[in-house]
Amino acid sequence: MSLTMGWRAGVVVFVALPVTFALTFFVYFMFDYTLNRVTLFALIFVAGLVVDDAIIVVENMERHFKMGGVKTCWRRLLRLWARLETLQFWRHSLS
Repeated sequence: MSLTMGWRAGVVVFVALPVTFALTFFVYFMFDYTLNRVTLFALIFVAGLVVDDAIIVVENMERHFKMGGVKTCWRRLLRLWARLETLQFWRHSLS
């Protein structure tokens, strides 16, 4: 295991943080909210969670690519997508 994140996780952090802050400040502006200590702490906390979850997803995808190669990964991804589509179909047809 290396001490650095790797370029994929670095890109995720580089994109996730500005997008999270921009959307949050936009919602604050639209609803005329004010920033105080509690909301700033919550923003920092949530940004940490968003970045951590995104890095975990990237690392897991990289692990799966190394396990079975790119073709196997894409097959698994398409199979998962088909299962999710089937669940969506059944959920909408039952309601």
